[in-house]
Amino acid sequence: MYFEDRLLQDIDQLPIMMKPNDAKADRCCIYKDRHILRYRICACLGLDVEPIADIIDEHPLSYFAEMALKREPKDIQAPVLTIIKEACNQCTKQQYLITDACQNCIGKPCKTNCPADAISHPNGRGVIDVAKCKKCGKCSTLCPYHAIINIPIPCVAACPVDAITAMPDGSKVFDKEKCISCGGCQRACPFGAVMPRSQVLDVLKAIKQGKKVYACVAPAIAGHLPAKVDLHQVVSALKTVGFTGVTEVAWGADVCGIDEAHEYIERMNEKQSFMTTSCCPAYVNCAKKHIPELLPHISNTPSPMVYQSKLTKEMFGNDVLTCFIGPCAAKRDEGIRDPNTDFVITYDEVVGLFNSKSINLETCEKAPFDGKEGFKEGRGFSVTGGLAATILSFGSPLIAEEEKKGNHIEVKPHVINGLSAAQVKNLKKYAKDDKAPGNIVEVMTCIGGCVSGPGMPYHPPVAAAKVKILCNKTPHHEKGTSTVEVPYEPK
Repeated sequence: MYFEDRLLQDIDQLPIMMKPNDAKADRCCIYKDRHILRYRICACLGLDVEPIADIIDEHPLSYFAEMALKREPKDIQAPVLTIIKEACNQCTKQQYLITDACQNCIGKPCKTNCPADAISHPNGRGVIDVAKCKKCGKCSTLCPYHAIINIPIPCVAACPVDAITAMPDGSKVFDKEKCISCGGCQRACPFGAVMPRSQVLDVLKAIKQGKKVYACVAPAIAGHLPAKVDLHQVVSALKTVGFTGVTEVAWGADVCGIDEAHEYIERMNEKQSFMTTSCCPAYVNCAKKHIPELLPHISNTPSPMVYQSKLTKEMFGNDVLTCFIGPCAAKRDEGIRDPNTDFVITYDEVVGLFNSKSINLETCEKAPFDGKEGFKEGRGFSVTGGLAATILSFGSPLIAEEEKKGNHIEVKPHVINGLSAAQVKNLKKYAKDDKAPGNIVEVMTCIGGCVSGPGMPYHPPVAAAKVKILCNKTPHHEKGTSTVEVPYEPK
């Protein structure tokens, strides 16, 4: 609609177009579906739906589209996630349930080991007294028939910092002061009640105004391309959308890795106990809000996005606008604070742009990136263990030089594969004890790394495998080594 100059004229009909009268309802009826779509469309316009929830039904969607079109990029502020309360399923409280698979066995390990005496077998099948149950999970672990299941509340279970509270009526309260913008709740909610506030309209507006907008493509995207599509076909597709140029964030990741390797060597020479990575903004947000005592251990090196935005403006002029294309809402939160990053959109939003232009990536011509292309080290940033491997790849020659000076540095990598409540507790302990399982600690909020971010559309394990295939085809940086492998325990 925006491409064809009919956004304000036609947007009011969009919910009906998406849910016509003969459509099958996803909820109680198509009218409820259309009601929810109005909220979702407002989030796609970049609006925070919570403050305007009371007036959404009082105005046509064109009213909100006009509001979005009038704003300037500097007007976009946190929060980057918005909650559609009307879409919430009001899930029941988290509980354990004994299913029909119960065999009413004689040993009854569930009942015998329950610390709350909450399990009985009145009619030949186990029953849990919800009022007594402490939700410890022992019964589920010990049942030999796997007959006891945990029924979680997806958004609450996904939040690593206890920012979501389930109320007795099933509604949820989101504490924005605790929120780290990781997007875990967005990915976990199967009802679409949590959405990122999109900046797509702001990007298209800048393009239409004739401004020079450069897309900065994150390495994680390589994992989400169709099998026969090359990264360089994405370059030409983005230019077809209207971007002036396209740069590869793996270039910035290489520079980031080199600087972080130097910082790691400096900290080890200063006899610091450990250093954690700093490239995941959700993890950094978590430390700032919930583990401030950990901050002295976090690297001061900026993220690849920050490097790439700065490098892009240095190469093509300070008048260009940079649009980071990456995996998550937390990068949008980071982009708001970075003076060189003007917009942040996710890859699933880019897929929407390609669809709106009827762009088939498989038929696109290959085009080179503008500026430098990334090496194996930078392209591997987006998978678990890749960031630590990059730092050590660039750090190995530096460590060899230190050895010649008589400074021995024993490298001990440790990877935290996904930020959970338990891992947050572990990080607090590391900070308190001034000791971690390794002296270079990689922390990625998403299990599997950035390639698994909530803004990425496809299956994470397959995506990670694709990134590794790309890395194996890419040469090493001249300052890197080819022997570094960082082991980790996958979840």
